[in-house]
Amino acid sequence: MKISSWIFKLAITVLVIGLPLQVTAESRTVLNTTGLVAHLNEHCFVKGTVSRVSKHGIGNWILDIDGVYPNEAFTVVIFKPFVYRFQNLQNLVGQTLIFHGWVVRAKDGGPKMVLENPSQIVVQ
Repeated sequence: MKISSWIFKLAITVLVIGLPLQVTAESRTVLNTTGLVAHLNEHCFVKGTVSRVSKHGIGNWILDIDGVYPNEAFTVVIFKPFVYRFQNLQNLVGQTLIFHGWVVRAKDGGPKMVLENPSQIVVQ
């Protein structure tokens, strides 16, 4: 059996039976927020300082990283169905953190990442 085939089968097994698959920042390259547009549609570890945390409209939370909207370098979004998993989001302001997940394009064209689980945030 090829290694890639073995890893794929392991990943599917983990997803099906619901075992957590922990990935740490130490085992990956950590990017800063500058130049993230070059990493759109990639799973990345991104390091930045939380400049502002705000609740929007129907209950989604937005974290502005390395600057405040509209001049933030990076945006982190937590949609309402997942907010209950996170505690004290306002306390993150001023902290330098590593976020991991998929980097995608936000409506304003900049890079953003959607978080669903607090394990996607690594405190420095």
